Amino acid sequence: METLKYILIKLVNWKTRQRKIQYLIMLLGAGMLSANKYLGQSLTLQKGDLQFALSLSEGNIITDYLFNIAAIFIISGGFIWLIIDAYQEAKITVRKKVVVIEGRGLRKVITNPLHKTAAKHFTGKIDRLDIDITQRIRDGEVIYPLDTFNNNIKTIVSNIATRIDGIDHQDLTLVYGGLLPVPFTFYIGAILDDNGPVSVFDWDRAQEDWHLIDNNADDDHASFTIKEELQDHPSPAEDVVLAVSVSYLADIAGIRRTFPNYPMSHLTLDCMKFGNHWSLSKQSRLALQFTEYAKILTAKGAKRIHIVLAAPSSIALNFGRRYDNRNLAQALVYQYEKDHAITYPWAVEIPGHGKREGSVLMTSKPAGTS
Repeated sequence: METLKYILIKLVNWKTRQRKIQYLIMLLGAGMLSANKYLGQSLTLQKGDLQFALSLSEGNIITDYLFNIAAIFIISGGFIWLIIDAYQEAKITVRKKVVVIEGRGLRKVITNPLHKTAAKHFTGKIDRLDIDITQRIRDGEVIYPLDTFNNNIKTIVSNIATRIDGIDHQDLTLVYGGLLPVPFTFYIGAILDDNGPVSVFDWDRAQEDWHLIDNNADDDHASFTIKEELQDHPSPAEDVVLAVSVSYLADIAGIRRTFPNYPMSHLTLDCMKFGNHWSLSKQSRLALQFTEYAKILTAKGAKRIHIVLAAPSSIALNFGRRYDNRNLAQALVYQYEKDHAITYPWAVEIPGHGKREGSVLMTSKPAGTS
């Protein structure tokens, strides 16, 4: 069904594509030449005893010469206009730059690199920036998260700055798509948001290809349901847990073991399934609801929000982009390891509140215990 839907969308886009006016002008000139060939000829239609004759006027200097000259002039004008337009587009293409950031980690083999897909959607010179941590992952787990963050993730700030230095923001397109652990993805989102708008791709399991998050997908208008669980804690609590369930249900039991004394809030969708996140309008709505609730927690006195996010890569990135780390409580985004004694063994602390750089914090024992 998804494959058929994809094919139909492509057919509709081709059928409804905008035609260049230059082609229409050239077609008009060609039509005039074709019509002029039939001037001075007669057409006879006969059926049985009934006969109908149509005779067009004979040629003259206007139809034989001036009409043809005008048609050729129209065709030539359209062709010259087309060349000028193509030249202008080429100049724009040379000036524009598309920085494509691809995160590789949780899936070792990607048959179609992101930059090839991005080139079909965006105009400009492609500049690849790969974040490859596949050698630092064993059995789906990051072996040394602190070293991985310092050597592979934190350097993205300087790498992006080098690529966009001196480029007008109108000529720059930032693209991200990746399969990195959630804390790294959230952090990259927070960093990218300082550099302007970002177009986001996610890996489509059904199509085995990259899928742009846009408004071509249907918005099911779903929003988060808020559930709160208050445990024994000082009021107001400086440390709170915010769990978010989008594609999976967050491991509530694991959260309770890791954060036994922190109050917890849970944002969850009624329908959690793969493929419920392709709509850009839906992602924007969920991101706004997420940040609004973080604002409520901050207003209640929270100094640190411990975020547990069970969501696709694109949502993790967009939530990171929308999190206002200057005005909201300090955000710590945790990695989930189901088979660990500590279910959430480490987190990335998002820059903010006087901290210019992010960092990895290890959870050596259940948070909130002495």
